[in-house]
Amino acid sequence: TPYELKAQGDDVYKDGQIIEVGIDKAAVDGKSFENLVLGDKAQVTIGDTLTEVKATLTVDKTTVTEGGTVTYTVTLTNAAGMPMASHGPLEFTLTDGTVVKIPANGTSGTAEVTAKDDIFTGGQDAIVNKLESVSA
Repeated sequence: TPYELKAQGDDVYKDGQIIEVGIDKAAVDGKSFENLVLGDKAQVTIGDTLTEVKATLTVDKTTVTEGGTVTYTVTLTNAAGMPMASHGPLEFTLTDGTVVKIPANGTSGTAEVTAKDDIFTGGQDAIVNKLESVSA
């Protein structure tokens, strides 16, 4: 009887497979073999396709007043610019510690940050952020 196993589908994870198949026993009803020796298992290595995933950080505005908010968005795309799904939940940490969460199989996530507000006029530091790390 032929044995078929579908290879795992293409996804964003690095997860090749090794498949081993072998014959444990051979029998024919009412017959016996004179000298049947079963060989070792056969092994097939299925290599993973590497799919580049790009995380892009954007912000909804370039200026904000004290006490105002900015919204950061992290978007996942592939090399062709297409949205990427098929993944578990992801958390991206920005330079200031802000965490942007992308849900499982999602293509983007957002986080809102409030600009510092104090009693002084002007003199506020620029809000500068970049992607520092990602965890699954």
